[in-house]
Amino acid sequence: MKVRVCPNCKEINEAGARTCAKCGADIRTVRPQDEDFVKQNITEEPKAQPAKEDTPVPEKSAPKSEQTLPNADALDEIWLVSEDGQWKTPIPEGETVFGRENFGGEYFDNKRFVSRTHMKLIKLGELLQLQDLESSNGTFINGKRIEKGIAMLNNGDLIGMGGNDPKTQKDAAYLKVVM
Repeated sequence: MKVRVCPNCKEINEAGARTCAKCGADIRTVRPQDEDFVKQNITEEPKAQPAKEDTPVPEKSAPKSEQTLPNADALDEIWLVSEDGQWKTPIPEGETVFGRENFGGEYFDNKRFVSRTHMKLIKLGELLQLQDLESSNGTFINGKRIEKGIAMLNNGDLIGMGGNDPKTQKDAAYLKVVM
């Protein structure tokens, strides 16, 4: 049987569910998975969360050199942190699709250069790969456009969703990889 796992609270929902039965999150874009696989691999800790009052977010006015990012070693996670400091999330194991109508949609919704289905991250243990999903405005790593295929990501890489220059392209999203 196929199920959908809520990225916010990890509740296992029926494959046809549109919202999580536990937390009410929109799960329409979560890919249904085999229930046996999910039960063998799910952990108790939530995997994704937008920045909230209880999640420290760097102040906008602080110089980037003074901003505190999550310590990925201590958390045993790979994180994406928005360049503007408004959003951060650990990356779940496996494939995760990002875009205005996918994972991170609440943050990307006001970024008009970000496609509805923009890119896919593939986390395999300590490895992180990125694939552009034929987005309208492209996906960039450290200012270089990703063409067809999959690119490896490293600690400190800056992903540009819909743009390659955070100073001039404000309608794109910029995410730093923290490993």
